[in-house]
Amino acid sequence: WKPAPPSPVPSSHWMLTKCFPFSFPLSFFPPECGDRSIFEGRTRYSRITGGMEAEVGEFPWQVSIQARSEPFCGGSILNKWWILTAAHCLYSEELFPEELSVVLGTNDLTSPSMEIKEVASIILHKDFKRANMDNDIALLLLASPIKLDDLKVPICLPTQPGPATWRECWVAGWGQTNAGM
Repeated sequence: WKPAPPSPVPSSHWMLTKCFPFSFPLSFFPPECGDRSIFEGRTRYSRITGGMEAEVGEFPWQVSIQARSEPFCGGSILNKWWILTAAHCLYSEELFPEELSVVLGTNDLTSPSMEIKEVASIILHKDFKRANMDNDIALLLLASPIKLDDLKVPICLPTQPGPATWRECWVAGWGQTNAGM
């Protein structure tokens, strides 16, 4: 598998999209994380290839990672200082923290209510292997803390050992709103 090279897409066409169902353990999520209080009780169904625009507050842990104001990857809020993302997004000798920003608190990258945070440090997993994507995980340390609210909520992480119960869950990420754009 080889990813396609990125194509230039105007930021005005990027929206948070959702796709599901996906099997994932949910029985271990503590109640203080993963809360979608603004979106509680509203659900719609789709396929991964036919995702739909997410509603405001539906995935409040989802962020857009940008380089020089252009979105290129997604991530999740861990707490007020840290963002979790994929190492392959940040694996470049030409990418520096001062070139990155994290957009949060919105599902629309053109929204005036979005919050933008600068990045202080990039931490890739020490055993990340680009060839096979082993240990494809990274952290971004923000330059200033996030003020958590209903639109900015930490994601839940699993505990050890893994859960015994599996349920459906959501998959969310940033994507284009129109085909061919």
